[in-house]
Amino acid sequence: MWKTETALADIYRKKLLTEIYNEVNKCKNSQGKFPSVNNRRCQTVTGKRPKSITFGKRPDTQHQRNLFPNEPEFRANARYPKLYRLLKEYHKKFHRKHKYSVILVNKQVQFIKHKDKGNVEGSTNIIVGCGDYTGGELTLFDENDIPKSHNIRFQPLEFNPFQYHQVEEFTGDRVSITYYKTS
Repeated sequence: MWKTETALADIYRKKLLTEIYNEVNKCKNSQGKFPSVNNRRCQTVTGKRPKSITFGKRPDTQHQRNLFPNEPEFRANARYPKLYRLLKEYHKKFHRKHKYSVILVNKQVQFIKHKDKGNVEGSTNIIVGCGDYTGGELTLFDENDIPKSHNIRFQPLEFNPFQYHQVEEFTGDRVSITYYKTS
């Protein structure tokens, strides 16, 4: 790819991610706030529930079928259709070969060191950040527990979800988008 094409792709990626960021900031629950999830597995530095919206297909597990009978997809798909369309458009344009079933949008969340659970064995995650913030790198830890931080602000990163990772401190308004595959 020519340098000009790469530069144009970077400009388009940033423009689309900014549009996604603006749409995320319009998302409100019935209390007029950004949604938060009730998931004990998600641990944040503050100890508060993460502010997240999940899109895509529900994992096909007995637990999910018991909780949400006759709901094969997450409710956010219908609740925030424009945001869902933009998230799928971004993935199709920039990560076409990556397979995913779920899109997780986090706002102002700093996760502690963890490994993901429920991802398909051998699959990878793609994460990208957007918004007006500094810091907030994704730190990956190798098998010797040696950390390596990655700036994901408008720069997507593909990584192994079964590798320990965490979000570093940040200031400002940070949104992260993660595409991943569940069973």
